Amino acid sequence: MRTGIFGGTFDPIHNGHLLSAAAIKDVLKLDKIVFIPTGEPPHKVARRVTPSEDRLAMVKLAVEDNENFEVSAIECRRNNYTYTYDTLKELNEKAQPDEEFFMIIGADTLADVFNWYRSEDVFKMCSFVAMKRPGSDNEIYENNLKRARAAGAVVHTAEIPQFDISSTKIREAISKN
Repeated sequence: MRTGIFGGTFDPIHNGHLLSAAAIKDVLKLDKIVFIPTGEPPHKVARRVTPSEDRLAMVKLAVEDNENFEVSAIECRRNNYTYTYDTLKELNEKAQPDEEFFMIIGADTLADVFNWYRSEDVFKMCSFVAMKRPGSDNEIYENNLKRARAAGAVVHTAEIPQFDISSTKIREAISKN
């Protein structure tokens, strides 16, 4: 079984997330995509994040009509910072014997995977699927791919449509009415 893991703050989840996940599922022939909203993301301490229970509810509503999508509250249940290592460790403990995990990440996240908590262990527990974002510099993207692979990560690329939408843009538009 090939399972895509789409983690993120999802503050808020939007059509770009859903369309990208569906495209990646098809391109990489994944059996399902599991959306995992972060609980307390350690990299977002500088800004106010919508409470995890509200983001989890939004994600559940957004995916409820797609039989290929699931939602996990694994990170929202934690009382402190959430790390990919801990999530993958728990997922692997409950996985089917033949289950493979593919962590879906954006080009911006690819630049930072080697700085993650216990990144060497994370690289052994899953493969990555890197997707470009609108405005991504191709040379920087390619260099980050090389760096991640040199650090031991298995990184697949997915040529999928790029959607010029982001949670940040949505929050900014809402703040301006």
